[in-house]
Amino acid sequence: MFAYSALSLPNALQYLLASLLWQKTPLVESPSLRFELRHEHGLSQSARPVFSDVRSPVELAPQEYTLNTRPLQIYKPTLHANLSSDQIRGLSFVPWNALDTEGPDVRDRETLLMLAKMANNAYQEPADKEWYHIGSDWNSSYPFGWEPNADGLRGHIFATPDNSTVVITVKGTDTGWLTGGGGPTLDLLGPQYAIVMKVVTSVIKNLYYNVSYMYPSADIWLVGHSLGGSLASLIGVTFGAPVVAFEAPAEKLAAQRLHLPSPPSTQHVTHVYHTADPIPMGVCNGVSSACAIGGYAMETRCHLGNIIRYDTVSKLGWGVSVRNHGIRVIVDMLSAEWDSDNPGAVPDLFEEEDCVDCFNWEFGHFRNASVAACADNV
Repeated sequence: MFAYSALSLPNALQYLLASLLWQKTPLVESPSLRFELRHEHGLSQSARPVFSDVRSPVELAPQEYTLNTRPLQIYKPTLHANLSSDQIRGLSFVPWNALDTEGPDVRDRETLLMLAKMANNAYQEPADKEWYHIGSDWNSSYPFGWEPNADGLRGHIFATPDNSTVVITVKGTDTGWLTGGGGPTLDLLGPQYAIVMKVVTSVIKNLYYNVSYMYPSADIWLVGHSLGGSLASLIGVTFGAPVVAFEAPAEKLAAQRLHLPSPPSTQHVTHVYHTADPIPMGVCNGVSSACAIGGYAMETRCHLGNIIRYDTVSKLGWGVSVRNHGIRVIVDMLSAEWDSDNPGAVPDLFEEEDCVDCFNWEFGHFRNASVAACADNV
């Protein structure tokens, strides 16, 4: 009997054995999800979240939509079950658990389009003509803050039929009156960013905890437009939930001023906007700006997480205007091909490096001291 070493085998056979032994596990395509409207949610005058089930009209024949997913690593704090928001804010160090999950595939245009339609629906009731039907894959049923002239946080909750994934949409501040429409309600308890920052910690705790209680085994995603996108981002950073924010004012400074827990990575947060919208670009500032004239203080420019920015100024020749801030502009933009040579593609994701808000701002204990004007306007 002869014993052969690996060196005595023919080279072709060695390569064959090596390829079989070290063959990588084939990549498994991420699943797509179907959602339906389940609830509308809102924030009452007493700052308590309220919910309402939604029953879709039988006569509606919703169009089918597909939302693709991708593997995503998120970081969840380990202390939320035992600590209040105030206690969490006071901690200098929060332990985090790294978890692998499925998040929305933000590199897919059709997925972004459906999420943008969900964000649009946060401004509408299902019976409104502006409501986008997103298909039978998503259950929608809990609205909040939908009374006539109601103030406060509002939006919808969508869920897959098996309740494995839930999407919370958050409404932004109405700007229709700023561009020629009627006057705004006090969405998010007022258009001023400072007001949002005063209530955001309690909103984070109450809204997220209530939804996680209703769907204890579900993965929770957050979607929002404008100021609703900023709030969705702050919720997602605090709880480690995937976020897609459309045309959101920069929220990085707000997270710092609120002393929110800072996870090792914020790659689960994605901001989508275009260069003809001055609000997410951080250029709608100063006392003579359209935002200031309309009563909106938008003095920040740095975002958390990743950015998908459409250069509509250079590529499409759009003029910079606050009129381009509406969510319908994003829906129409995503409905068209951005790159004719690569159908379905979106601009590359990137992080805002070396971005500084209020560069001359000094942090400290200034109870009665005067600080930079930026600090007063954020």
